[in-house]
Amino acid sequence: MITVSIDLNKIPADTIFESENGGRYINVVVVPYKDGENQWGKTHAVKLSQSKEDRDAQKPVVYVGSGKEYVFENKENLPF
Repeated sequence: MITVSIDLNKIPADTIFESENGGRYINVVVVPYKDGENQWGKTHAVKLSQSKEDRDAQKPVVYVGSGKEYVFENKENLPF
């Protein structure tokens, strides 16, 4: 399980889209840090998803948060 925190102030308005049901969403990608856990105990970065065109144009990655992975030894008692 990976828990994440997202800084809503870092989300550009033009990346928020609305669905048919009126929900407002953003697409994010959760990636592990190359060097493992950082100084704050976080193991993953959260960044806005980029289109192929944005990646090809080498637009800067927008990091919006971080996360921590939890590994459970005894998976029998998990609710999922």
